[in-house]
Amino acid sequence: MPRAELRHVVRCVPAHARDPATRPHSEPARHPPWVLPVAGLAVVAVFAGLVVWLAQRDLAQESVPDDATGLVLGVNDQRYRDPEGRFELTIPATWIVRDLEPRKVNELVFTSFRGPRGLEIWVRLHVLESDRFEHLVQEIRAQADALDLNIEPQIKQLAGRPAVRREVRWYRTASILFDCLVGTTNHHIQLSAPAEAMDRYRALLEEIVATYVPCPASQGVREVAPLGP
Repeated sequence: MPRAELRHVVRCVPAHARDPATRPHSEPARHPPWVLPVAGLAVVAVFAGLVVWLAQRDLAQESVPDDATGLVLGVNDQRYRDPEGRFELTIPATWIVRDLEPRKVNELVFTSFRGPRGLEIWVRLHVLESDRFEHLVQEIRAQADALDLNIEPQIKQLAGRPAVRREVRWYRTASILFDCLVGTTNHHIQLSAPAEAMDRYRALLEEIVATYVPCPASQGVREVAPLGP
């Protein structure tokens, strides 16, 4: 190659390619704007799945007989009453009930009701700072917004009390969540089924939750003082 052409080629090569010492510092990788929300959802899903896995491990993966009596109310039902009288619930005959160790400092109750075919109901009671229902709604909406979850809570009735209802999916599990207040105690109820089976068993799960009674009248309303100042 003639010398003049060689000089022209060298001038066309960037300086940092000719001399590594002049190479600019690499810029941090830029991700599309949708990457972080998706990553956040993945973390939430992993955490939710871990909590469920830990609870299922505590239950020793007990199996429930897969027969018709476990998939219908009205046939030898069980009426479960919390030992402290904080709630009651009617479940099908073959379902298994287990009281689990609370997983939060301010948690009072963590009870699992396990049915056949991956059906499960979780009841968790914990203490809030406020006894006002609108504050509970605001907190639930704020949590959904912080996680960029497109969930619009619905206001429904549960045992004659206003309750927040919403639906979510975690991995392969679909859940219907209810939250209501008795004094400063939040009654949180989670109805779960395999995602592909939720439409099939939704009516049964909602029929069961319709039997839920927080703080039965025979026990009166047990108020719990909020934590901290």
